[in-house]
Amino acid sequence: MQKSPKNVIITGANRGIGLALTIQFAKAGYHVLATARKPLQAVKLIELADTDEHNISIFKVDVTNKMSVNNFAKTIIGMPIDILINNAGILDTYNSSIDDIDLVSFAEVLTVNTLSPIRLMRAVMPNLRLGNTKKVANISSFMGSFEGTSTGAHAYRTSKAALNRSMQIFGLELADEGFTVMNLHPGWVQTDMGGPQADIDVTTSATGLLKVIETTKAADAKHIIGYNGKTLSY
Repeated sequence: MQKSPKNVIITGANRGIGLALTIQFAKAGYHVLATARKPLQAVKLIELADTDEHNISIFKVDVTNKMSVNNFAKTIIGMPIDILINNAGILDTYNSSIDDIDLVSFAEVLTVNTLSPIRLMRAVMPNLRLGNTKKVANISSFMGSFEGTSTGAHAYRTSKAALNRSMQIFGLELADEGFTVMNLHPGWVQTDMGGPQADIDVTTSATGLLKVIETTKAADAKHIIGYNGKTLSY
């Protein structure tokens, strides 16, 4: 009897790290539930899903919209989800200061990067509880660490710090149910967000992240974990 593949949800799967994670998890034999805000424009993702050797299902999900997230949850009622990867995120400008910071933009970044992962996690908790591995992986950043000394990108750094702390607390609260909730640093990656001057390509990042997600246990998720397995301070 053929064993059913593990199911993984990846948000923001249409480009960058999300697309690379989709490729790597599909190659590893997972059934990928790939979400995108505008899936009809996700040409590369559609091409992947149409390839026979990949087990990818595409869903239209706006992680900032309660109705959109709830509708997605309704379509997968009863499906065990082994891993949720909260990847969707946005970056604000590096060049603002206390004198000219755009608070509307700041709030938008917090909504996408901090509140939306919590919203989606809550919506699919029944599915995660049915899964075997019960893992939630948040693509965060060392930019959200209090150990950092660089400046700029105030909203992005704040949103990742808040995400790290909130998910750390959820991990502690859900440990007795067998959950592992981890915050991951993907590295400085050559994407639209990271820029062409970044240190590593998306394949290197995604390959490392897959290994970290598969091997990390709850006891190891007390710190930010890099794509290379190195732990970083909150």
